[in-house]
Amino acid sequence: MQRLRLQEKCDKMEETLKSLKGSHELERQNVNSRFDEIIRFQQTLDMSSIQKQIDTNTKNIESYGASLNKNFDLLTSSLNNEVVDTKKYIDNKVSDIQDIISSNTDNLHQKIDKYQTSSVSTADVNRLLQGKKIAFSARLKSSVILEPVKTLVFDHVLTNEGNAYSNATGIFTAPIDGTYLFFVHILGSDRSLEMRMNKNKDEVMYLYTHGRGQGHGTDSNMVILEMVKGDTVNVVKHGLHGGRPFYVHRAFTTFSGFMLYEK
Repeated sequence: MQRLRLQEKCDKMEETLKSLKGSHELERQNVNSRFDEIIRFQQTLDMSSIQKQIDTNTKNIESYGASLNKNFDLLTSSLNNEVVDTKKYIDNKVSDIQDIISSNTDNLHQKIDKYQTSSVSTADVNRLLQGKKIAFSARLKSSVILEPVKTLVFDHVLTNEGNAYSNATGIFTAPIDGTYLFFVHILGSDRSLEMRMNKNKDEVMYLYTHGRGQGHGTDSNMVILEMVKGDTVNVVKHGLHGGRPFYVHRAFTTFSGFMLYEK
């Protein structure tokens, strides 16, 4: 775009130069016409005063013509120099752009060559990605009566990508460092029931249900945890809180989780 504007400027300067040349030629023709009229008038009137005036006018005209020629030459020279400078500037910019394009092309070729010679195959990438899929979801096969601080074992596994959840112990063990999301839904009885989630030995989330004597009570909760390899998560009865027996209903009670991203 910059080169196009500079080229338009050069074209306008050349048109101006042509216009000045035409004006100069027309002025010369007018001067010659006036000079011819003076000569003819001199021939008809033989008076010394008129002759002197004619001589003076002639000198003035010649001086004006010389000044006009000088100014025209100076203007022509100036325009020519500006045209030359503008063309040099355009050529330099074009050269700079060509160098940038050449450099970027070389860098692109280097990156392509590096990618083509990479030793990591598609199968290797797929194996790496496959190893990072960690997700599970499980529920109860049957209703249970819990004792205080007893782990609730979700023994019916629906999904277990990465095999990080154990349906024998009800414990999820982080296989790699990362950020994980866990979700628990509990369906209790008409009595109050309190549950919690532990990360290792720390209490990180709580649930409370109460059917208030009119049916099953329910509660859900979710938590996001930073975990390192070997950290565990499980759902347990929250101490002695609630009304005995601590009943948990079957299929409606679920435990799910997955890794959001690796550290």
